[in-house]
Amino acid sequence: MTLIMSDTTDPVREHLIRALDWQDAHVGFEKAVDGLPADRRGLRPAGFEHSPWELVEHLRIALEDILDFCVNARYEHNLAWPDDYWPKEPAPQDDAAWMAGPPPKRARHRPTECRRIGGPA
Repeated sequence: MTLIMSDTTDPVREHLIRALDWQDAHVGFEKAVDGLPADRRGLRPAGFEHSPWELVEHLRIALEDILDFCVNARYEHNLAWPDDYWPKEPAPQDDAAWMAGPPPKRARHRPTECRRIGGPA
């Protein structure tokens, strides 16, 4: 059975659209990394397995793979777990690599995400 929701005021759709920007119970990504000095992006804090860069890059790789799976009818899973989902180095090569992480990608894909849910971009 296929369920098609055509009412754009459907509470589930409204909730999903709100969830894209939801920060009620947590700090948003942009705020969490705001002000992180460039020289600390590759440091692994005591007691932690990953540096901020490794976490950011892991998110970028995983989110890009999930989005591709969701929107690409010809998706092929070519990444090996876990190695291909983590960066090879603990620090970004430069500021451009850091800026290519989740926030810019998310902002770029947000209109598509909203349209797929059935709401305004």
